[in-house]
Amino acid sequence: MFRELRFPLRQIREILESPAFDRRKAVKQQLELLLLQKKRLEELISHAREIIETGEDSMDFSIFDRSEYEEYVREAKRKWGDTQAYREFEEKAGGRTPKEEYETAEGLMAVFAELGKIRKLAPDSAEAQMLAERLRQYISLHYYDCTPEIFCGLGQMYAADGHIKENIDRAGGEGTAEFAAQVIRHYAEGPREGT
Repeated sequence: MFRELRFPLRQIREILESPAFDRRKAVKQQLELLLLQKKRLEELISHAREIIETGEDSMDFSIFDRSEYEEYVREAKRKWGDTQAYREFEEKAGGRTPKEEYETAEGLMAVFAELGKIRKLAPDSAEAQMLAERLRQYISLHYYDCTPEIFCGLGQMYAADGHIKENIDRAGGEGTAEFAAQVIRHYAEGPREGT
């Protein structure tokens, strides 16, 4: 079963020879991994059948492209791996299908696209602050409880991180990431009545 999960032989030997090796626990973990693989294959099969039944000529593989999502996960884990927010993120993301992950990320980018449309306004304008609240609520709903402190840190990351900044600017136009950072800074610093 370890080989089926693509463990190297040397690592398998180390696992089996370890005094802490618990055969029952290992089989249980392997079963969970196999079930995840099965779920992913079933989703791929279902999508392929959908294409056949609808007669579409092309297949949209973007819903299966996890590279960008996995980059966000790696970056988040590096920065916040030991926090309650990251554990909450893992819990919420763990139950999503690849298609749902893609749709969630697209929803996030749609908020940045809205920010991009108003990036010529002042960061503390009512429209900008309304979108900041919408962005914070979206993150809280789909990823983790986005406190003002976390939100402020995210804003700084949006403007500084090359990969994330590029994606935000692609969604909203050149300068959107920097504008989002300024909007978020004003949001985190100012009073918000009725939120």
